[in-house]
Amino acid sequence: MKSQMGPFLLTCFLASLPIASGAQVATQAAGNPIVIGHERTIESKLLGETRTLRIGLPDGYADSKVPCGVLYLLDGESLFVQAVGALRHVGENDVLPMIVVGINNTERTRDLTPPAGETQTADFPSSGGSAKFRRFIIDEVRPWVDSQYRTGEVRFLAGHSFGGLFTAETLLLEPQSFTGYLVLSPSFWWDEKAFIQKFETVPFDHGMFGRFAYFAMGEEDGLMNGPFEEVTWALKNRAPARFRWKREVFPNQDHWPAALPALGAGIKEIFTPIRDMGQGVTTFAQLKENAERASSLFGQSIPLGRSSVSNAVYRLSQRGDTDDALALIDAALEELTDEPYFYYSRANLLGEGERYAEAIETLERGIERFSKDEKHSMPVAWMKRSLVSFRAKLKGPEEGDK
Repeated sequence: MKSQMGPFLLTCFLASLPIASGAQVATQAAGNPIVIGHERTIESKLLGETRTLRIGLPDGYADSKVPCGVLYLLDGESLFVQAVGALRHVGENDVLPMIVVGINNTERTRDLTPPAGETQTADFPSSGGSAKFRRFIIDEVRPWVDSQYRTGEVRFLAGHSFGGLFTAETLLLEPQSFTGYLVLSPSFWWDEKAFIQKFETVPFDHGMFGRFAYFAMGEEDGLMNGPFEEVTWALKNRAPARFRWKREVFPNQDHWPAALPALGAGIKEIFTPIRDMGQGVTTFAQLKENAERASSLFGQSIPLGRSSVSNAVYRLSQRGDTDDALALIDAALEELTDEPYFYYSRANLLGEGERYAEAIETLERGIERFSKDEKHSMPVAWMKRSLVSFRAKLKGPEEGDK
């Protein structure tokens, strides 16, 4: 398949005065673009048309070797910006960076709906092409993405409205195709609410129960909320304990506005097993065991990173277990050698116990180790500020005033 690349840009300007001169407007228009992704096209043999994809790479993609997960996002032209923003805000980029692949629409109703009865088809004559569109995503888009980018085994599918319906149908028919599914405001009213029975009769050994699923809905009308409640009620009463899923309703949000908080919350939920690795942990060995369990959930090795270690250290320090916190971060420093934040955290722990000389020595080691690397300029700046503070505290008020 041939591909083309073109920049997909968002340009952010400084706010202008209520009345701006022509010169001011021209200056703003010449501002620096903020690039969050690119548009690329592929030729689909299955669909017989050219399709546009919006690609958002994670921060630091070029400098990292960590395999990336992929979020395949339906309605790419509408939700791409929100997905990229949510991942940068609530993702875990140091251990599971995520690429966003937004799939733009051509014939939305055709692609996202399954076949239905005569009444539904009469209202939506172009509907019923979800099976072919699913093959397009799995057999054409996914291999193309894997050939173009540094991907791993983690793949999620997200869709809203008809896209939510398509996502739920994929969960039912081909659950093994994705690691997890974000089913947002799904149109479960489709085909006389046929999806209610589909979920009510799912066998307990169904493959979907080995996946992750997030179901969300706004506070919408009965046509939308009624079938949604019945589907999620069926899951609550029938799903085995091994099924990792969540249901959420967003009050005071109708159909389209609900897509924004639901998408962000669903993306946040993806990373819960990674954020929870530090819960109940007192040693680095226990943290590694939790990382292995998280890896089994994702089907891909999830390395320990800054956030998991920091969360564990924070919980221990809040309980007053400073010695355990120091032992854990010392073990992390031995194994995860390219992480300047650990020096900063260790120094702060020592400083809280008024062990200023040890805190200073830790910061000096960290600054010497990372000051020549531009990518670590921020934590190095933090360490330098803390170094000044701890040196002043070590001198004491009298000597410091001389």
